[in-house]
Amino acid sequence: MNLPKFILAVMLLCVYPGGMASEIIRFSENGDWGLIEAQAYSVSIRKAGSLLININNTMELEASFIQRCEHYQFFHDVKYVRANLKEDKNDNSIILEFNYFWNDGKVYETLTFTSRSIAASYVYTPFIDKDTRAFSCGIDLKKPKKQPDKLELIGLDRSIDANGALIKIGKWRAMQKPNLRMLSVRNSGKYVVDFLAEGNAWMSILKWPHLIIYDNGEYPNWSKSFYKAGEPKTLKYMIEISAENGKSLKDAKVSFKSLLPPNI
Repeated sequence: MNLPKFILAVMLLCVYPGGMASEIIRFSENGDWGLIEAQAYSVSIRKAGSLLININNTMELEASFIQRCEHYQFFHDVKYVRANLKEDKNDNSIILEFNYFWNDGKVYETLTFTSRSIAASYVYTPFIDKDTRAFSCGIDLKKPKKQPDKLELIGLDRSIDANGALIKIGKWRAMQKPNLRMLSVRNSGKYVVDFLAEGNAWMSILKWPHLIIYDNGEYPNWSKSFYKAGEPKTLKYMIEISAENGKSLKDAKVSFKSLLPPNI
């Protein structure tokens, strides 16, 4: 397939109770091609799973596995994408599955959307022996530009000394905190937003509101950052949304809308 730079080819496989349909589509690097809508949030999907997440009356986030650390990314542009879209009417969930070539390897990306959570899973398999210590998921808070005065961050410290203790991180203006298993953002609006690292992953606040999530092996040695050709590396996290009082949101419909012109 001969495509201009920044043009991606995608196959969507839509699963509905009435049957199965598929189509070939193309979209540019910066174009929004799909929209996830739930009662508490909406997500614009761009490129290979690059997300713009709007949590209603609370915050707007940008999240992606493909980032700006170009020194370590020898071909950081996505070359080709194949995506499956699955809609479960009974479970009120939507799953997007991506396969793409990136940075000397192949990535299998799974995004799962429910009425109360957004889960991301990335499996990177290098074509050559690869040092992946710089590979991470980046999450940047885009809005509000001015952080609320009553904003409160509660983290679950991963360090051995803390023994899994919850910690109050402090005033957002001075926040820099590494090695968290979980971060809860409170008093930012209508909802409480929790960020959870899964498996061996951990997150760090580089400087609020910039989060980064890594997985370099067993804590505290970070023993696994080098992967042999064909050896998969997995990185997972979840964003959970709950009511301002901390109660779980009710199960509700989640929908997908294509933003592409018909008959592409």
